[in-house]
Amino acid sequence: VYSGTIEFEVLYKTVVIRRRPGLAAKHIAVLSQGEKFSGHPKSGWVRLERRFRNNRNGWCKTDGTELGLGILLRTTQLKLRMVRAFAETLAVSWDPLPAKLAEYTVEWTTPGDKKNVRVAV
Repeated sequence: VYSGTIEFEVLYKTVVIRRRPGLAAKHIAVLSQGEKFSGHPKSGWVRLERRFRNNRNGWCKTDGTELGLGILLRTTQLKLRMVRAFAETLAVSWDPLPAKLAEYTVEWTTPGDKKNVRVAV
């Protein structure tokens, strides 16, 4: 299992950094659209490698769709490339993480149905 950091980029105009994962946790900083940072993803949140107040790591949410905000962050390392398109299928690839064992999940939406997220493992 890969336990190293992954680089992320902020997609939304501002993303709140919290003391712990959870919307009720105290916010300690803010990241702006376009900023890049390294962190460890876990259950829809990212623990930032960078330290904030009281020498603590902060946490930020990756997806704000249920809050009406859309996707907040994206990884800069695992960019999908389309290899081939078929009638109703795409073959995609990406550079793997430097790990002995990794499980990948790909999520996507269609332009006409942004709320219906499809998943492939």
